Amino acid sequence: LMVADADDDDVDVDHSAESDSSSENVAVYIFPYLIQCIPLPDVSLLCMQQHSFIPFCMNHFASISSATVQAYRAKRNRLQHLSTEYERIARKEFQTKSDRQRLIELSNMRMVVDEEYAAKHFAPSVEKLSSILQCFVSIAQQSLRGAIRLFECDLLSCLTNCAMFKSRDAQFAAPYLVDTQQENPCHDLWCKTVELITYLLRQTALALKSSQKNNNSNNHN
Repeated sequence: LMVADADDDDVDVDHSAESDSSSENVAVYIFPYLIQCIPLPDVSLLCMQQHSFIPFCMNHFASISSATVQAYRAKRNRLQHLSTEYERIARKEFQTKSDRQRLIELSNMRMVVDEEYAAKHFAPSVEKLSSILQCFVSIAQQSLRGAIRLFECDLLSCLTNCAMFKSRDAQFAAPYLVDTQQENPCHDLWCKTVELITYLLRQTALALKSSQKNNNSNNHN
């Protein structure tokens, strides 16, 4: 659980960018399952607090979300430039052989841009966000103390201000992907996030109610 200190421990080791990325992916995917195996009421929750594990995951969640939205906007701008050039050439009354060749190239480039974004940014990012969210779910469901700790770390604010959730672009807001008409994984991520927020609010309300009962009981005694 000492993820937040990983950078300090590896200062003297020369890793390639690919190796760092691979290690990060493994960490993101494996932590939800590790947390489910650890009895949080004992030592692990204290360890998380000491090493700021929850804030680290929250920052990672926000960073991935923002980077994905920024990459989508860059892709959209790129496609707009390609479409503008395509339309300009297509409107020519007389097209040369090079014009027709360029139209084919532009069509292929648009497909490449879409596929590259989906493969390098969208799909991997949603998978990472889902894994991090599962970490939060595991912490919340293992114990009431875990749920309260998430609430104290202001997780609700982090989730509701997520760039992907706030975006109005169909890529993130629509239940189905515009290009393929397949189910949008962002929609599933959003539904799971709402479930977690609802669970945290319910657990917090139960904790407050229990605390009030204990206080009233102590006052009567």
